[in-house]
Amino acid sequence: MKSWESDGCTIENTTYDTITKSAIFITCACTHLSEFAVELTTEPTKVEPPSWFKENAGNIVLGGLAMIFAISAIVLYVYSKKKPQKPEQPKPKDGPKPPEKIVVAQPKPSKP
Repeated sequence: MKSWESDGCTIENTTYDTITKSAIFITCACTHLSEFAVELTTEPTKVEPPSWFKENAGNIVLGGLAMIFAISAIVLYVYSKKKPQKPEQPKPKDGPKPPEKIVVAQPKPSKP
């Protein structure tokens, strides 16, 4: 394997630690590819859920569903107890008012 080749490389940016004043991150730009990048690759690691989650996954799902059902029931109960508001009656327009009582004239009984 070849060693790091610095020919054709420049330092683009350096970030320093505010306390120790030492470089933390150095960004390099090179016009060639070195073999060091192959050494830095790693195999992806598989993350497993904790054992307590595996053992209780069914209970967690059922508990979540029960909470959703309970909250839905409470919301429906609260809204069912709310009194409906009566719609406002439209205000009468200016003009003649309709009669309060309509009297129908009945014919007089005829004499025999």
